[in-house]
Amino acid sequence: MKDFSLDERINLAALVAVNGIGRVTIGRVVRILEVNQIKWSKFWINKRIWGLCGLNEKQKDSLKVFLKKNSPKDYYEFLQSKGINVLIPTDINFPSLLLEIEQVPSVLFIRSKHQFAQFELPIAVVGTRKMTTYGKYATQKVVSELCLHGATIVSGFMYGVDFTAHQTALNNSGQTIAFLGFGFNFMYPKSQRTLFTQFFEKGMIFATEYPPHISPQKGYFVARNRLVAGTSLATLVVEAARKSGSLITAQMALDNGRDIFTIPGPITHSNCHGTVELSNQGATVITSGHELLGELSYGLKEGLQNRMKENEINKKLSLVD
Repeated sequence: MKDFSLDERINLAALVAVNGIGRVTIGRVVRILEVNQIKWSKFWINKRIWGLCGLNEKQKDSLKVFLKKNSPKDYYEFLQSKGINVLIPTDINFPSLLLEIEQVPSVLFIRSKHQFAQFELPIAVVGTRKMTTYGKYATQKVVSELCLHGATIVSGFMYGVDFTAHQTALNNSGQTIAFLGFGFNFMYPKSQRTLFTQFFEKGMIFATEYPPHISPQKGYFVARNRLVAGTSLATLVVEAARKSGSLITAQMALDNGRDIFTIPGPITHSNCHGTVELSNQGATVITSGHELLGELSYGLKEGLQNRMKENEINKKLSLVD
């Protein structure tokens, strides 16, 4: 069967890799090319079209630099040679729940030992990097129970709760996906590189919206959090201080109409303060993975799962068209 989205995938992957061209600009370029029925092949060679797409001088210069080194096809083949696959929103395996968020990524770069496919019952598990012994136990307990019911564990591959959630999923033959705040040429912290290789070999899926040459930056991790939350039916915050990136993830999940869960913690530790704040704001407190799945809003779960099916059907229809 012919892959009708391959041309779009090749060109979007290349455009994302051009320095200074972000998600908003890419969206505008795609709309203008579509409205004016302009082919991608014309876009790359016609500077008048760059102006029509509203590119500024810096962006035009960046395009020229990119094209001196690559063609879109050459760049795509380079990604393939590095074991990096590309997903775009129209692909059948693009995470359907991500289509529900406000800032849908133009491209996802994927590294996985196995064929990437839609994953079942995605649940985000996040928390502090400075995890306590209690937090580690709680994460292992809940994640192992979630995996028992076929959940996919989504997190950000940082040390602490993230790492424990991923590791526990793999130890329980579960599926797990990590969203990174940088491109695949890098790893943050660098000490995670060995773990990346080990977890990759065990079947873990790694994803990022950043092309390989993009290095870690603080703002990118915040942007990464919206993908962790947006991919998931619900977000569980295990341990978090009052000012925590995990609370940002929880807020992003809430903005998308997803359920938020927390775990009760020892009131003597500051890692409990953020989760107490969440529970005071309406997050559901659970003590097991069974409770989490039981408390997951039926209407929410049913509605999102139905929209996931609708999105998949629409993608298939677009391929036929």
